[in-house]
Amino acid sequence: MCAFVAGGLVWFATPHGAALLPDSVQYIAAARRLASGFGLEAPNARGDWSALTRFPPLYPGLLAGAASVTGLDPVDIARPLQALISMLNVWLAARLFRRTEVARFAAPVAALLTSVAPSVLRINTQALSEGLFLSLMLLAIDQLLSWGAARSRRTILLCGAASAAAALTRYAGASIIAFAAVMIAVAPRRANEPRRANDLALYLSASASPLFCWLLRNALVAGDAVARSFAVHSPRRQDFQHGLSTVAGWLSPWELPAVVLQPAAQATPLILLLAGLLIVRARSRKRLASPQESRILQAPQTVPTLLGFAAAYLAFIVVARTFVDAAVPFDERLLLPLLVLLGPVAAASAWTTVARRSAAVRVLTRSTIIAWVASLGARSATWANEVRGTGQALEAARWRDSAALAFVKALPDECRIVSNAPDAVYVWTGRPAALLPARTDPITEGVNAGIASELDALQQGVVAGHLTIAHFDAVTWRWYLPSGPQLRAILGDAAPTREVGDGWLAGCGVETIELGGAGGLSPGDS
Repeated sequence: MCAFVAGGLVWFATPHGAALLPDSVQYIAAARRLASGFGLEAPNARGDWSALTRFPPLYPGLLAGAASVTGLDPVDIARPLQALISMLNVWLAARLFRRTEVARFAAPVAALLTSVAPSVLRINTQALSEGLFLSLMLLAIDQLLSWGAARSRRTILLCGAASAAAALTRYAGASIIAFAAVMIAVAPRRANEPRRANDLALYLSASASPLFCWLLRNALVAGDAVARSFAVHSPRRQDFQHGLSTVAGWLSPWELPAVVLQPAAQATPLILLLAGLLIVRARSRKRLASPQESRILQAPQTVPTLLGFAAAYLAFIVVARTFVDAAVPFDERLLLPLLVLLGPVAAASAWTTVARRSAAVRVLTRSTIIAWVASLGARSATWANEVRGTGQALEAARWRDSAALAFVKALPDECRIVSNAPDAVYVWTGRPAALLPARTDPITEGVNAGIASELDALQQGVVAGHLTIAHFDAVTWRWYLPSGPQLRAILGDAAPTREVGDGWLAGCGVETIELGGAGGLSPGDS
């Protein structure tokens, strides 16, 4: 039932299709190119195509495969795919948590959280790889626990395959490979069991080899394994505040305002969560007295394994933020696995811990848990009803009805487009566009030493009539690009400029375009 609720909510919230974020455009474009026989390529900042390296290949490959079979565009496939993935995640979460020491309560809570939690629903409605990664993560952990109970080669191969697929969906899947390898290496050896090195070698060959081959391919075709470079950019206070705000949003029965909360206010739910996890850890050391729960119990180390992986995953993203990618945000996209893994355990442990307490304590605690889950469902239903009409991200109404995009679509083919929203230009017009010169690299936080010459070349190209600048007022998140007023000051009066409602255009073709009306665009129109 929960699985159908999850799929139904995703379908209800996305009548215009799965939400397209800037990262989604990379996946959709790569899927289109692959389905068309060009290989895994994605738009780059120069406005042309290059080998996909910034993102792993499994999600766009899945979209491309479905497109080849059905004849549909990957944009149209993303919506049903995300609905199916959301249903699969509910089943996998319930299956995994039936192994826990609090299985009677953890499995239903896990099913409810993965079906109605607002953060989970938002991710499931977006054409992103996070939902698929969650499926593969849950499957890998489930098979790791199966190996711990049965020590069979079949389960270790399945765990390795799921781990490899997770790493080929998101690079954060490397944390699964590392954690599982450690767990296999340190697991107590049983009597008459083959050498542990054999199992470890089998797991690593199944899990790490595909990722190694992908990174080798990237290095050979693009000269860079992951389109990132090593540099030290330590997380700032605002980054951790953002993460705490995300956790507070999970625990709050109402929608929090879109502002950074005070650290003192953020610390309260985090302390409560940590206290709950300490209770869980204490309970996991002893077997429950209930015969029914004892029969359900399959792997006594399930909860410590879940807590250990959550810690390993969190450490991975902090290290990635510090040394690899300064643009890694501690938001619900990256932290979602922690909610799915820790939320059910904490809630179910609190439920069972009060079993021998006074009636008042039991009623208060269990009523709070029920009210919390119900509030999450109410928030999700309200949010789904809102975005059903307005759309999300690049699928929002302001992009569907954009006058600036209508003008961009009408530009002559010889005009090369440079924009602060090349992803929106590609989605809605089918035309590739270059990104404006960046003052700062958002990944390394390094200053662009050549920004002056790049802006001069941009100004000369616009004045000469070869380039068109398409600037969209709605794009406020790319802080590293020159602002609209700065661009206008650089251009001066030498280039023709045209105001178009939600933005402005300058350069090639802007004086010759006449439109009878704006809006009415469809993704990929050309």
